Amino acid sequence: MRLISLSTLAALAACPVAADELDTQAVALFEAAFSDDICPLYFDDPAAPERYDITRGEGEGTLTVFAFTCDFGAYNRVDAFVIQTNLDGLHVASFAQPALDLTYTDENNTMESELAHLGIAGYETTATLINAAVDERTGQIVTQEKWRGVGDAMSAGTWDLTLQGYVLRDYEVDASYDGELNPVSLLKNGQPVD
Repeated sequence: MRLISLSTLAALAACPVAADELDTQAVALFEAAFSDDICPLYFDDPAAPERYDITRGEGEGTLTVFAFTCDFGAYNRVDAFVIQTNLDGLHVASFAQPALDLTYTDENNTMESELAHLGIAGYETTATLINAAVDERTGQIVTQEKWRGVGDAMSAGTWDLTLQGYVLRDYEVDASYDGELNPVSLLKNGQPVD
């Protein structure tokens, strides 16, 4: 991500704006925060983001999500998100996800061997998601990242949109590379799965 001044970010997020102004500010924030190294598809041919206006309960207002397509691979699409909330204004969304602890049975610990251990080493954040689908009504994001083309190794997550931004709810992984899809839940309803 590009380093930008806090005053620039504060100016972009400062006050409520009309829809067209919000769109313009979201694009400006995205372009300031991301580089063509992270989002080459966008910077080669800038396209308007998908916009989702999520109406919350009474008194909670509207949350706005902007989805920018950053890149395409053979079987994965990379997206970045800018969100507008009443509490935090306009900002780049970040997403928590488990940092995986994977061990395979061969001495080189390669995926060609059997998976011996799958666990969580900790948590990290990312500013992009793979194959993200946004629920137009709730703003919830669901992903399924293929680790290789046949799809037998993958990770999938569900993030709920809250007044503060996105919160990781569910996460599952299939790290077996065994020709079959058999994911293991690591996180369910925000709680680690044993």
